[in-house]
Amino acid sequence: MKKFTNAIIVATVLSVVFLPGLQKEMSVVAAVKNPSPTVEQKNPYYVAGIDDAKAFESYFTSLQKEIKAGDKNSVANRFEFPLTVSSEKNGEDIEIIIKTKQEFIQKYDQILTKSVKDAFMNQKVTELFVKYTGVMVGTGEAWIAPKNTQENTKEQYSVYAINDKMIGVKVDQDATNPMNKDAFTFYVDKFSKGYTLEKMEWKSNEKTIVNTVEQAVENDFSESNEPKFTIGGSLQIHRFNYDAQMMKGQKGVLTLTFKNEANQKLVWKKNIVLK
Repeated sequence: MKKFTNAIIVATVLSVVFLPGLQKEMSVVAAVKNPSPTVEQKNPYYVAGIDDAKAFESYFTSLQKEIKAGDKNSVANRFEFPLTVSSEKNGEDIEIIIKTKQEFIQKYDQILTKSVKDAFMNQKVTELFVKYTGVMVGTGEAWIAPKNTQENTKEQYSVYAINDKMIGVKVDQDATNPMNKDAFTFYVDKFSKGYTLEKMEWKSNEKTIVNTVEQAVENDFSESNEPKFTIGGSLQIHRFNYDAQMMKGQKGVLTLTFKNEANQKLVWKKNIVLK
């Protein structure tokens, strides 16, 4: 079984918890060690399914200019519908679906709040964070990917989600997803600037499982059948693994804890029934 030193684990884990600057530095180091550029080095958006880096960057910079100008119609043409818009009010998560371009224009200022606009305007194209779910703007205020439909525009790319809350986490319990066999998967799509994922917890009346990020990376190489959190798949897939025969139907709470350099913490929780 392949083992990692603690130093390597810590370095790699930092890229999981969204530090775009570190990701860029690691790419530069890799380029120095390997003078023959890889596909990812030639096209930093490759992992998100984007084949033409120049076309994507042209799309993004044009979108920034249109947002700055307040050109609602042109901005709407660069979004995909239905569009998921997530926010929070009085500590409660709110999610609305914008079905059409016309509805987007009508609710433009509700969707593109000051914090979302600032995320677009302050985002340097050279510092975009990329993963398999798309290209992240800011700290997750928006996500962009190749278009799934041919409706509305001829754009190759589109904004498919807006996230205007402190922490956003997507949990996938779809039984048709092979990754969810004896497990559920999840990923962080919005986080507060300066905060990184510290630990994950599953708590029910029957069991309490707590793993740090470093432990979850190590767990991905473990053959143990004990319930545990893992981080794998090029460090982009977060899972809670459990024995479905023993734990199916168990009700519990998934808790993710984030912290910053000042050791201040943010906590995200969700009630889940294991399938």
